[in-house]
Order: sequence, then structure tokens, then C-alpha cells
Amino acid sequence: MLFRIIMMSISLSIDALGIGFSYEMKGIRMGVMPRLMIGVINAVVMGLAIFAGQKILAYFPIIVSQCIGTVILILVGCLFIKNALFANGETLCDLDNSKDINLLEAFLLGVALSADSLSIGIAAATLHVSLFWMPLSVGLMQILFLWIGKYLTQKSNLKNSFDAKKSGVFAGSLLIFMGILQNL
Repeated sequence: MLFRIIMMSISLSIDALGIGFSYEMKGIRMGVMPRLMIGVINAVVMGLAIFAGQKILAYFPIIVSQCIGTVILILVGCLFIKNALFANGETLCDLDNSKDINLLEAFLLGVALSADSLSIGIAAATLHVSLFWMPLSVGLMQILFLWIGKYLTQKSNLKNSFDAKKSGVFAGSLLIFMGILQNL
């Protein structure tokens, strides 16, 4: 059971890795408190999804919630690309264009990142995973993967080799790719 919890948590956190990577490439800072908020939101949503999944699983097929998560990832990816190509420095979830994610922006980003937790939470309900350990694992993995994405970008010096448009297109493409992979 622990292996399933860890694997589901990692699969949910790949999005956070991409966000940490793409935000660092765009020069957007995310402090400890915003990362903690994103982790807490993901943990809470996962817990609620497992609970709700136990109640509604008989009425809605899992494929519906998986499709919603896929659509959200693809739409966010398209917005990244649109912002990179057609906006003047506008950045998704950096509402005030400060290049620093505040708590409100972290809340919105946490909600967006937790969309996949709905489908995984419903699926996890069918496996009877722990209503404590699964959300905790998801929250911690989100925080860890946001940091890893930032760290890898800093250490690889990619920030100096991409301009804003290229990095925005790459970040959006990465999110679209992750959305497509959700259904393969």
C-alpha cells in the first residue's frame, strides 16, 4: 500500500516539478510560504477527493475526472504559450507581474495543481488508501518537487540560454505534454 501511495504522490507532483522549473526559467520567485501553501492545498484536496470518491464512485466513472485534469493541464499549458508569445511579460498566476509568487497567487496555483488530485483521489478511494497518509504524501511531494524544479534549473544554468518567449513556450509545452501523458 505504501508503494502505491508514493507512486501516486510522485505522479501528481510531476506538475509541480514543471512549475518549479518553468517559474525559475521565467525568473519568478516562490518562497517557502507559497510552496507550503501549495502543498497544504494539495493535501486537503486529496483528502477531500478520497472521501468524496468513496461516496460518489458508484455514480461517476473515473475517466470523467481524468479528462477534467487533462483539460486543465492542457489549458494552463496553452495559456503559458499564449502569454509567452503575445503578452508583454504577463505571467500565469503571477497576477501582479512582480516576479514573486505571493500567498494569493500560491493559493490559485495550488488549486490549479490540485485538479489532478481529484481524479487520483477518486481512484485512490477504490484502492482503500489511507485518508491520512495519502494526502500527507501528496502535500510533501508537491513541496519537494517545486523545490527540485527550481534547484535543477539554477544548477543547470538554463536560465541564461533561453529567452522569455522560448522558456514560456517550453513551459507551456511541458504542461501540455504532461496533460497528454495523463491519458496514455
